[in-house]
Amino acid sequence: MDLGDLKINNKYTSGPLASTDLHAGGIFFCTPYVEHIEFLNNGIVELTRSIIEDFRPMNGAEDAESYNSFQLKGNYLINSRGYLTCEFDGWSFTGLPLDKNPSMISFHRYHKKSGPQSGIIYTLE
Repeated sequence: MDLGDLKINNKYTSGPLASTDLHAGGIFFCTPYVEHIEFLNNGIVELTRSIIEDFRPMNGAEDAESYNSFQLKGNYLINSRGYLTCEFDGWSFTGLPLDKNPSMISFHRYHKKSGPQSGIIYTLE
């Protein structure tokens, strides 16, 4: 990959995600949301979230506000293997655009301190 393939100053959006919890007594909580990642001209990357629906939040309007105001800023570059890497406070993303769908970027992401890992795909809006 080279930076010319990356759409700068355009948002890429994840598919639907959810923060869920099942409390004692079987009470189900769910906040459905999407993530947006945007690559800026100066090597800065921004990660934001927006809720899809105020469905069954654990903390009511507080949950919606925290998701809608979520923002991480970091740096991105193409590493020596040709992978797109994004470094945020606490998080590291490594990925590539898909071959047949280059408007989609697949990332492996992990939390540097606590260790959770996951895969995620963002699609150019």
